[in-house]
Amino acid sequence: MNLRITPLTFVLVALLAGCQPVEEERFQGYVEAEPVLVAAQQSGQLTSLTVQRGDAVKTGTPLFSQDQAVESANVSQAQAQLAQAQAQLGNLATGKRPAELAAIDAQLKEAEARRKLSAGQLSRQQALVAKGFVSVESLDQARTPLARDEANIAQIKALLASARLPGRKDERAGAQSQVSASQAVLEQNTIRLG
Repeated sequence: MNLRITPLTFVLVALLAGCQPVEEERFQGYVEAEPVLVAAQQSGQLTSLTVQRGDAVKTGTPLFSQDQAVESANVSQAQAQLAQAQAQLGNLATGKRPAELAAIDAQLKEAEARRKLSAGQLSRQQALVAKGFVSVESLDQARTPLARDEANIAQIKALLASARLPGRKDERAGAQSQVSASQAVLEQNTIRLG
């Protein structure tokens, strides 16, 4: 067998070679990347792991979740401390409770009644001294309870005025600071809870 290559054969071979599927473009070389280290903000027990080594991950995709019991408890504690601080601040913004004010007012009325009794006794003693039935010493003894009762009334009025006042400015400022600190702790714990 004698094979001869004719120009027609060469053209046919070239056409058939052109009908072959085109291979994908391939490049020779290597790719550089920076590793990314991933860690939780705080230590804790993992409850789920949603990715494996080598997985492609989009930005913002959760990689894992942790047990949040401790963080939930911290948030609850911070909420309770904030409520307590707010209640204390509210308490300092007002005077005593109405029942406490009523008790002081009752003491004032009792003291006024004693003063009225002492004043009546003093009047009677003055009339008796004027007529010469009793000594001046008994008049002095009648003046002492009246003076004591008037001093007691002044003391109770001052106590009642003080009971109506709100807490001192420094106490209220301290309570406001405690409220602010409790709010900050609550915010931190809420962030940790995620």
